[in-house]
Amino acid sequence: MTDSSLLRDYIGNNSFLWNDFLRNELLSDDVISFLVSVMHLSGKTASESVLVFLASLRYISNDYTIASGFGKSLEIKPFLSGNYDELIRLCCTKKVQANFPERGLPVMEMISLQKPLKDVFVIELGASYGLIGKLLLNMPDIITKTNNYFTDKQQFPVSWLSISSYLGIELDPPDEKWLLACTPDDQHLIRLKQFIEDYRNTENFLLLKGSAFDLEDIIAENKIDCLKVTPIILTSFMTYQLSKSQNDELESVINSFCLKYDGVWLDQMVRIASAGHDDAYFIRKDGIAYVKLDSDRCENWEFL
Repeated sequence: MTDSSLLRDYIGNNSFLWNDFLRNELLSDDVISFLVSVMHLSGKTASESVLVFLASLRYISNDYTIASGFGKSLEIKPFLSGNYDELIRLCCTKKVQANFPERGLPVMEMISLQKPLKDVFVIELGASYGLIGKLLLNMPDIITKTNNYFTDKQQFPVSWLSISSYLGIELDPPDEKWLLACTPDDQHLIRLKQFIEDYRNTENFLLLKGSAFDLEDIIAENKIDCLKVTPIILTSFMTYQLSKSQNDELESVINSFCLKYDGVWLDQMVRIASAGHDDAYFIRKDGIAYVKLDSDRCENWEFL
């Protein structure tokens, strides 16, 4: 299939993501031509190109409710012609980044079950904006006002403990504006904005730009003594984005670190659908699945 055919196929087969008006705008020849250029220049897939394009429209317009299929509609063609260069730049250099604080809820339950003897230090690799870390650090306060941040279907951990500090490592940390632009669901956007506003950075929260593969160097450069704490390495829906060789390398890096500092690796992961099977979501501890999640939003879970 040609790139334009791949784009039209993706847009046409995912109508639940957009209303009829937005779908027709995306299927216009001008927009398809632009998206083909994005694919050629950036190497992104058809789905990645469409989603980053919509996020870029919201980012440039400073209106997070447009081009979502849920909120206001936008006539894309005049907007495209007036912001072509900036849209190309964003689409080719940015990626869509979802960061749901609720993903930290089953993680907290897993951490509490470890019964650590020292202060818990969570290191998240591929941390995006670090919202999981903010949830873990502020759990006692968050649990008293859950209606502000979560749906009424959200499950909560039966136990939790105090997290002493959090380090997030992200290759390309999004700014707040980009993170919100990547959130097309209006109700989730309202909850996410409230969460971000209520939990700003504190002295025990650190988000650094860097590669997960450089974990040891980052720890050394920032003079962090991991022997005085119980380090929990967290990867949250990031390993599936890596190639097999990259996953093998990262596994070696993490296992070496955990062996050196008596740490634990918790991996929120997805098993991509295969013939006859849907996507499946789990939390693994040191490579073994302990928790089955309902989705990557982690509204519900059960122990295996």
